[in-house]
Amino acid sequence: MFTRNEIIDYSVRMGCNRDLLNKGMATTPFGDVFCIATLSGDYPDEIYYANGILSTKEAHYCGVYGVRAQTRFDQNNYETRKNIAVTKTDGKHKFVYFFEKTGDYSKEYYFHGRYKYIKYEMIKSNNPAHDEEILFHLLFVDRPILY
Repeated sequence: MFTRNEIIDYSVRMGCNRDLLNKGMATTPFGDVFCIATLSGDYPDEIYYANGILSTKEAHYCGVYGVRAQTRFDQNNYETRKNIAVTKTDGKHKFVYFFEKTGDYSKEYYFHGRYKYIKYEMIKSNNPAHDEEILFHLLFVDRPILY
């Protein structure tokens, strides 16, 4: 288990900036490490379930929303550039580091592992302020020991 600060510290050691403090993602200046911390979790036996189905090989992550962005993939918007960054993860040189909060009010995150980007789809948002969200599909690569 990791705390948010430990994830941030790990990300910084990997060369990331401290975006993780604000939006749950950190990228290196070279774009070779992506760290995602989602906001909810609490899975049985610390295994990720997609839609209630055991799926240790695939993670689903809704994209970042930018208030002033033209689109969810607006290159000129600081926030939505993080969505573009996810699409560049190839699972060989570039990865998504997927962390999941162990409970709605928990301060601990479970590390699922490294993932590569497969595809995205636009889905209806549960947030009334947003029309739609990006649902990224990420394929499991491995689970390296972080420390």
